[in-house]
Amino acid sequence: MSMVETEKTLLAYCLNSNDMAKRLVDLVTPQAFSPGPQRAVYETVCRMVDNGDPVSTSTVAEQMGSALADIGGIVYLAEVEDCVGSKANFLYWVGKLREQHKRRQAHEIGLRLDKAADATQDIDSELRGAVAAISSLQSEDEAESVTPLRCLLRDNFEHLEKIYAAGKGTFGISSGFADLDALTSGYQRGHFYVVAGRPAMGKTAFAMACGLNAAAKGHRVFVQSLEMAAEDLSLRLLCSTARVNSQHIREGTINTQDWKDLSKAAGMIGEYSLSINDDANANMGHIAARCRQNGPVDLLIVDYLQLLRGEAGLPREQQVAGISRQAKLIAKELNCAVVGVAQLNRGVESRAVKRPQLSDLRESGAIEQDADMVMFIYRPWYYDPTDHDERDKAYVIVAKNRHGPTGEACLRFKPEYTRFDNLHLEDGL
Repeated sequence: MSMVETEKTLLAYCLNSNDMAKRLVDLVTPQAFSPGPQRAVYETVCRMVDNGDPVSTSTVAEQMGSALADIGGIVYLAEVEDCVGSKANFLYWVGKLREQHKRRQAHEIGLRLDKAADATQDIDSELRGAVAAISSLQSEDEAESVTPLRCLLRDNFEHLEKIYAAGKGTFGISSGFADLDALTSGYQRGHFYVVAGRPAMGKTAFAMACGLNAAAKGHRVFVQSLEMAAEDLSLRLLCSTARVNSQHIREGTINTQDWKDLSKAAGMIGEYSLSINDDANANMGHIAARCRQNGPVDLLIVDYLQLLRGEAGLPREQQVAGISRQAKLIAKELNCAVVGVAQLNRGVESRAVKRPQLSDLRESGAIEQDADMVMFIYRPWYYDPTDHDERDKAYVIVAKNRHGPTGEACLRFKPEYTRFDNLHLEDGL
């Protein structure tokens, strides 16, 4: 993603919304823009905001006067105005700008160090200058984490306005399951969610169902699969959507109707903005980098957390604690919801009642502490096939909810399709 694209996108927010211009000026200085046309426009925007003048394409053009001709005139401003992105991705673009600014500064520091290696230069002076530049860069990084209260309140009211306008309903990214959304209000940006359970409970199937349902609503979904190959996972999604038993494919026994259903499903989900990466050696840093490369992400799914590589040399529990902390930080940095699938320990199997509880997760480091919400997938029929009332039922137990109530939602699970549906309305995808 080019520096020019990032800068033009942020300027477009300003030219299209006076409120967004104020918000950007509170967060970013003109020096964050590269020298050139974009910085010239942003310097004008900053002066206008400071003076209390309204910001728009026409007012910026008027303020720039003859200087506008030097950068392409009103045609250039109109081009920039058309680069506007979704409001939901504003912080993503701010993060990209800051990252690119730091890279420019790091490059300049590198040049200074190269200069210090020249025998004709005063090495002590050059090194002091480089150290001061690095210190300044670190100070800027710390300052970026401080947000004025007026900005926070502005964001609060934008969110409140959406809630007020929508009335009762789901305000985050819908999971596609009505009873669960009623309990959680959907997946919220900046939050870290854990979906945990013992093997064969359907953890991956549930997380992928949520991802597919989100993608069906136009959200951008990125999946990091460390357990299953991308081809296997996509085939599972296809069979689940088509309601075709994947065993038939493995056995080569699919019939004409199966082909029709698979073709229809492929045409539908093939249009979704859902990407899968199956690098088994990934760590959270790699995942964040791939999300940035693929553009703004609304929902990030990691399957599963304990398979991620942690910091070498540390005990595994500390590594997992670091991974969960990084997941929370990435949710905030990329302004997306992060869903991490996690394995529960064997303590569940040793109890008479197999219903999972938070203590089953605590041995997995600080996952529970860092998560905004912990959900357990529990299928009683798996443990007691004689309980026919529980057949094809799966419970999503919200055991922790930092921002709301706990409880549970009962879904229908079809193991032959590895498919979750609403219990009473099997409308799904």
